[in-house]
Amino acid sequence: MLVLTRYSPLRFIELFGTTVFRYITDKPMEWAEQLLRQGNTTVAEVTNNIGYCNVGHFASAFRCRFAIAPSQCLMAKKVFCD
Repeated sequence: MLVLTRYSPLRFIELFGTTVFRYITDKPMEWAEQLLRQGNTTVAEVTNNIGYCNVGHFASAFRCRFAIAPSQCLMAKKVFCD
């Protein structure tokens, strides 16, 4: 069981090397990148799988994180695998 104390954020940073907020926002984006690079799914499916309700919001967040559009990430996989 996780017990929260006033030192928990510092302990989290020690364990994971990032803040709780950054971890919560970055982890789904990393999963999304993996799904897109596999090339077995659409951008809309990835959007729903990682918990976004809006493809536009997901695409914007993905671009901010990786400096590439999700569709370009998906197309890059198809180009390199064919």
